Amino acid sequence: MLQNIVIWPKKGGRPDIIIGTFSPGDGNHGMHNKTSGRQAYVISVDGYGRINWITRMGGYYTGVRVLLADLKADGTPSLYAHKYTAYNYRDDEGGIYQISRSGSILKQFEADDSILSVIAGKSDRSSERHLYAMDKKSNLFKLDNQLKLLQKKDLKAKSGSREIRLVGAHDYDGDGVDDILMYSFNRLLFAKNPLSVSGPKNKKFYSNLRFQILSQDFTKWIKSVSIGKEWEKRNGFAVKDIDRPNGPYCAFMALSDKVMLFNY
Repeated sequence: MLQNIVIWPKKGGRPDIIIGTFSPGDGNHGMHNKTSGRQAYVISVDGYGRINWITRMGGYYTGVRVLLADLKADGTPSLYAHKYTAYNYRDDEGGIYQISRSGSILKQFEADDSILSVIAGKSDRSSERHLYAMDKKSNLFKLDNQLKLLQKKDLKAKSGSREIRLVGAHDYDGDGVDDILMYSFNRLLFAKNPLSVSGPKNKKFYSNLRFQILSQDFTKWIKSVSIGKEWEKRNGFAVKDIDRPNGPYCAFMALSDKVMLFNY
């Protein structure tokens, strides 16, 4: 099951297409490429549609998403993958991995819990950039280009159902260093919607949508905006960071199932 795709440029040739997958545990098999529905993979396909390699990343009910990041700031993006599990069905586990052009795992950061989102820093006063990751227990990690842990911050709130997603890294306050954009929500509450006048008492709904911007050293909340009142009536949402030239206050965010733009 497809999770996401990135296009990995290649000098002097067509780019490779990198695919992250989720294992539904359904027992299906791909005879032509020897894959199984009970395994999760990162798959590389060349510019002509031929499979370069397939790297197994986990067992059934495991998912893996991929991203490209130029952490060395040398103009050459590297491939990273982060792993999560459907912990209702299996022991929870997570990790972040750097993968070579040939499909080998070069470096890794192992985590006890699912890594739900990862972003890469884009600008810094130094030449070094960082990866930021969030696990399912609302722990925020800062990693260097060797995937070594530099910093960790617990962002847990009173609500046990809250989840946090990292969206992007931009210089929002004009100090020349990236800040971290994220959003949070209470996922699929199963009760009566407190903002609904009528309706069933056991409806599932999302609530408490909030945008927040945190400084890259994890010491300062630059912005916190709650826009949750209307989202309790909806089935879910996704937040996207619209690609723009990086600069102070220039980044835009869009919510996928409602026409709304934000600029901080």
